[in-house]
Amino acid sequence: MNLSALSISELTDKITADGTINYLTGKKLTQLFNSFGSRDDYDTLIKEEKFGSRATYTKNKLQEINGTIHLKNLLEYLVDERNTDNSESVAEALNKILKYDGFCLEKGLDNIYRITGTDFPEEIKVNPVFEDIEKEIIQHIRSAQFLVWVAVAWITSRPIAEALYNQHKKGVNIRIIVNDDQLTKTNGIKFENTTIEYYKISPLNASYKNTMHHKFCIIDLKKVITGSFNWTNKANFNNENISVIEQREQGEAYAQEFLKLIKDIERK
Repeated sequence: MNLSALSISELTDKITADGTINYLTGKKLTQLFNSFGSRDDYDTLIKEEKFGSRATYTKNKLQEINGTIHLKNLLEYLVDERNTDNSESVAEALNKILKYDGFCLEKGLDNIYRITGTDFPEEIKVNPVFEDIEKEIIQHIRSAQFLVWVAVAWITSRPIAEALYNQHKKGVNIRIIVNDDQLTKTNGIKFENTTIEYYKISPLNASYKNTMHHKFCIIDLKKVITGSFNWTNKANFNNENISVIEQREQGEAYAQEFLKLIKDIERK
């Protein structure tokens, strides 16, 4: 998100001068910008005479984060009703500036203001998990609103299977890919006995003629769970990990791979 020099100057006034936003002391300003990428210590800046005026500091900080996701997050923070008693008037004032750069703060159906307009990179969130992995996976499955697509070598974990089936009963689109091998035949969950969309892939029925050893799960096309953890009972006793990646671009990339895997494969 990139604003013109004039917009940065006008935004500086809104934050520091004209009363649109609740008055912030110099220390509060450093705390504000530290929440969006800066690493300043107010007392040190004052001691070294590097802070300057509130307006100068604010303008410099806005210029630093201009063109980054931090600027978007800052603007949305300023109109968050948890931080201000007059979010609508703040949004109106900011929109008079933002419109010249093709942006707008719009309130969604959830009554939360978000920046819309010219495309900008979506922030990616990655959360590594090393403990209670099965519980973490189940929690994310339960959070799904629209779809859960799973591609793992094996599923023998009954708690995970139950979470998937419960979501299926609620109407969430569940699609599962596993290996068509002896472990699945002897210990795997019998998803073929349900109406869940279920695929088994083996060297005998896959176009690429090798073992399917993916370990990923797509949730609502905006969240991906991936890592070393197999969805098996045994995996709970190993040193394993997963990463929870939240970004629509990543979700769609994994979804493309999922669709490639099931191409020309008959569901069970």
